[in-house]
Amino acid sequence: MTYDKLEMTFKGLGEHNFNRRAIDLVFKALPDTVIRANDLLGQDAPFDILWKKYKLCVRAARESTTSRYPRWFYMVQPLDKSKIDFYILFAIRNEEIYKLFVLPPAIVPQSTISISEHGDFIRYKMFETTLKGLGDKIDQVKDDLPKLEKLYKDSQK
Repeated sequence: MTYDKLEMTFKGLGEHNFNRRAIDLVFKALPDTVIRANDLLGQDAPFDILWKKYKLCVRAARESTTSRYPRWFYMVQPLDKSKIDFYILFAIRNEEIYKLFVLPPAIVPQSTISISEHGDFIRYKMFETTLKGLGDKIDQVKDDLPKLEKLYKDSQK
């Protein structure tokens, strides 16, 4: 897997093409057979990519500097969590990939995911990966999911 420099930048892209670029990067990064959900289900698919047996929802967000600390906001549809296995979240800084996260829906809020450079990077650090390691990270998070769900539920009490 190789990318040219132009493929790795998000410069000048509007919201539609911005997320499409992120989906294309994930599509190319994953080994084996990867299927775009809209090829199967059309534009209204609840996820973006089907890989192995995993349904992946890909989101990208530019850095927001309106708060005290840099922050990234991801809008996700409040739907049945069985329709998505993982959120793949791109944190974009200066129009380039700054961080990449693999989050299971069981441990994220219902409609908006917010990651702050202040404290949330510590909380989400275990979910951080690179494009090259994306497939392995998805498998690792899936294996750790029962333990992660328990930790998340215990922290909500």
